[in-house]
Amino acid sequence: MASMGPISRRELIKRLSALAFDGPFPGSRHDYMRRPTDQLKVPLPRADAKSREIGVELQKRILREIGVSTKEWLALG
Repeated sequence: MASMGPISRRELIKRLSALAFDGPFPGSRHDYMRRPTDQLKVPLPRADAKSREIGVELQKRILREIGVSTKEWLALG
């Protein structure tokens, strides 16, 4: 099985869309995506960041919040 690594914001949105999330929609500080049972903030990359990718730890927090296993997440990529 492949391991998790950093992904782009575009890839994050693609995978969330595959999990029935709609959006992203503009919010006050963050964009968000939603599905009937969940609403999730979508991280915006900082302009001054060395890497504009979403790290493994943040991905894991997102997965816990929406109740998706790592195995299922990796299968979407």
